[in-house]
Amino acid sequence: MRKITLLLATALLLGLASCSQDDTEIYSCNKEVNDWVTSNLEEIHLMKRSQWKELKPETSIPVYRAFLPSQKLCFWKEKFEEVKKLDWTDAELEHIKKVEDFMYAHTRFFDGEELDDEDLDELDAFFYGWSMEGKNQFNWSDAVPYAIACTGYTMTDTDGTLDMDESDVNAVSLKSSSKESSCNCNRKSLFSCIADPLGTCEKSISYCQGTDSGCGFLFAYKCDGTCGGI
Repeated sequence: MRKITLLLATALLLGLASCSQDDTEIYSCNKEVNDWVTSNLEEIHLMKRSQWKELKPETSIPVYRAFLPSQKLCFWKEKFEEVKKLDWTDAELEHIKKVEDFMYAHTRFFDGEELDDEDLDELDAFFYGWSMEGKNQFNWSDAVPYAIACTGYTMTDTDGTLDMDESDVNAVSLKSSSKESSCNCNRKSLFSCIADPLGTCEKSISYCQGTDSGCGFLFAYKCDGTCGGI
């Protein structure tokens, strides 16, 4: 895999379409993707993060949504253990551990239920304060908190570089530019559109299919907009 920076990787936050449809669990509004996930739940429930990272972007978030709560917790636990092996200062490591502590204190966020306003406010307050502290105390760029806690891909250095296939990023970027694209960011999330020149997540000026999860901090936020509103 080719190592690329966050400036090429933000499209990975795509939450490829989740729909409301009676009481049936929907993982993607793309019927082909949803049918594949539904037909492979037994295998998905045994999937490790290493296998998840090999999935194409159009299926990775729907598959994550289908994970069991314990799988989601292990997914992020492994990610943070991996991150902590990088060349951080002791103070930076302590700061990263605050994210782990928050996660373990809020395991209910992985139960699969849509988060209410109180939960989202708590997430917003923590992640905003934690990321701003990292930027102010350690001179982190926006790429660093994103790479630590907003993507499941491997962080390869303390600058926020991610290890992933550039061809996949390009494919997602092209797909996300279509008129009926999938929502790829959360309008309240602090670091949704770091790579976009306009820098903000806005209501789509055309149309995007939304999802109840798959964007932002710990993939806990809904995807409800597009970068720059395009």
